[in-house]
Amino acid sequence: MPIFRGDGGSGDASTDAYASQVAQNAQTATTKANEASASASAAATSATNAAASEAGVAADAAAAATSASNASTSETNAASSATAAASSASAASTSETNAGTSETNAASSASSASSSASAASTSATNAATSETNAGTSETNAASSASSASTSATNAATSASSASTSATAAQAAQTAAEAAQEAIDGFFLGAQASNPTVDLNGNAVTAGDWYFNTGDNTTRIYDGSAWNTINPDLIGDTTPQLGGNLDLNGFEITGTINGGSY
Repeated sequence: MPIFRGDGGSGDASTDAYASQVAQNAQTATTKANEASASASAAATSATNAAASEAGVAADAAAAATSASNASTSETNAASSATAAASSASAASTSETNAGTSETNAASSASSASSSASAASTSATNAATSETNAGTSETNAASSASSASTSATNAATSASSASTSATAAQAAQTAAEAAQEAIDGFFLGAQASNPTVDLNGNAVTAGDWYFNTGDNTTRIYDGSAWNTINPDLIGDTTPQLGGNLDLNGFEITGTINGGSY
């Protein structure tokens, strides 16, 4: 007996074997039923012949009785075969039901497989996206590494420049301190009286000078004494020469009370 399997694909080995056995049992039951039917037909014919021969032939009656007995036995066998056929048909129905369940299970498995395939496709897409993102991150990392290397080089250059600048600044400071010390060694600033030491704490030397705040004069040390330089020569009402005045071939001219000389 053929069994409908639907579109779910072929069944498993156990189901196919069981279905084949059911088909074989059904075929056997059909054969037995045909044999029983033939035997019943033969029994009917024998009964008719027996009835026709009963009037005249006792031997035929006995033969008919034997045939009737054989027919009864055949009928019993046919009934047994029919029962077996019914059992086989029931088994075939059960097998068909099991086959339907298997088909349903197969359809469910196919649906699950389809879902799994869809999930796998989604995972593959996600994996491809992740791979692309990883590639982008790798490129960005390489760019960042290059920028970091450039920054490190620039930092090293800046550090070198800073070191050079620091050295130059130190040299400039040293020079400035030396210049300030030199200045403090000969210009003593504003003082109220003649100093004996310069601003560095050293004894005054020839050429040192300062501004006297007592008489508003500038004084220069000649190595032994302080000489006053009055910046207001015109305002000095009693100017005096410290020595002879060499006219160097020139004349002194001026006016005295409106007259010239």
